[in-house]
Amino acid sequence: MNIFKVGLMTLVFFAPLSLVLASDYDQSHSVKTIVVQGNASVSVEPDQIHFVIGVDARAPTAGVAYKKVEQKMQQVMAALNQFDIPKKDVQAMD
Repeated sequence: MNIFKVGLMTLVFFAPLSLVLASDYDQSHSVKTIVVQGNASVSVEPDQIHFVIGVDARAPTAGVAYKKVEQKMQQVMAALNQFDIPKKDVQAMD
């Protein structure tokens, strides 16, 4: 009788489990999929540029060197003004 109960309990436990596993297997193989691959490129004219200009000068004193650098920077800014660049887009740092 003991073996009968163990066998019955095993059957009661594994029967539903086998049905669950079978339904999962069936669903995983019946899923329809779509695979899409693509490539693209775009060419446009650039509308901005970033560059750095360095100015330095040598002089007997820092004050004289500063004046020389200031004059050179005024020339650089005058050259940039020829290109109609808005002043808000040009930055100068000390």
